[in-house]
Amino acid sequence: LVNTQYAHVTLSQADLIEQGYPMQDGKGQLAFRGHKVNFIDSSGELKYYTVGETFPDETIGMILLHLERATNG
Repeated sequence: LVNTQYAHVTLSQADLIEQGYPMQDGKGQLAFRGHKVNFIDSSGELKYYTVGETFPDETIGMILLHLERATNG
């Protein structure tokens, strides 16, 4: 992760299921848009992001999240 306005993170769908993280909307579709994500960036500062886009890969069970820098926490 780099100190920037945008970032990407890849998560394991199995890990999210194991943790009981809500991933789907009422129609069974992945629904991460707007979820809040906090990271400590490369300079050691806590940065706040929201999920903009989601790119699932059902073949390998991974989910790529495109993060957008939030204006505040």
